[in-house]
Amino acid sequence: MGGLGAGGALAGLGWAYADGGPLVADGKPPRAPAHEGAPLRDLPEVRSREGRPEHTLTVATTRPVVGGRRLHLDTYNGQLPGALLRIRPGDRLRILLRNRMLPSGVPLNALPPLCADKAADGTEHAHSAAGGPLHCAPEAGHQVVDGHTIIQQALATNLHTHGLQVSPSGSADNVFVRLDPLEDHQYAYDIPFDHPAGLHWYHPHHHGSTTHQAWSGLAGPIVVEGDIDHVPEIAGMRERTIVLSMLRLDGNGENPTAVVLPTGGDDPFTTVPAVPTRMVATLNGQLRPK
Repeated sequence: MGGLGAGGALAGLGWAYADGGPLVADGKPPRAPAHEGAPLRDLPEVRSREGRPEHTLTVATTRPVVGGRRLHLDTYNGQLPGALLRIRPGDRLRILLRNRMLPSGVPLNALPPLCADKAADGTEHAHSAAGGPLHCAPEAGHQVVDGHTIIQQALATNLHTHGLQVSPSGSADNVFVRLDPLEDHQYAYDIPFDHPAGLHWYHPHHHGSTTHQAWSGLAGPIVVEGDIDHVPEIAGMRERTIVLSMLRLDGNGENPTAVVLPTGGDDPFTTVPAVPTRMVATLNGQLRPK
């Protein structure tokens, strides 16, 4: 996916590229912008301390700069991607998740009508919505109360530790937890003593907003250390953790809230209602680092 053609992907969003981008008047592609090719940066780390690593993740709308352009995305602690969590078998990992998201990237026409014209038996009514009885008003009201509208779903979140062999219930890796804006939740993960070493990741997993939030960059890596890290040849090597993020952006540098459907062409997805967007690939939150 790293070769997705990021040059062409960002061309429609105001960036210029040395390959795959728009052509200038003489038919030659423009030079790569100065913000490309910066050294790959290391991610901030949270390390195990006496077997009880703790971290706070605040989900909030921030303005990260990618490829020389300021975006409008939801991030963990203002970082794109989130911090690297480095843990060990036997640890008790505690993460306080705080939801401070606000509506963003929401085109007005993405809001469905509160009611459609239906007959009392639930079938479609022959008259227009303006002229027929509004039997579905109570149903629409229940959707708002239950938090099932598109906007409410997009602003709800939780946390999933993808790959960790931990409990899926209670305050551990429970994907059925729902945090609405201004709510907090304390997670506690007991890492088994025989947990294998490896690379994993964390991301939101609230059903109804997972894709939208992941395309905003909400993700981070988890490294479980093990015996292999004590092998001299391994311990003496430099370790680099690289996170490939696929951001979905409109012309304003936002991730629009809408129903996403698969399609063909350069952009593998489309939205209902239609909002012009592109997929943008970043490495550790950077555009084409070296």
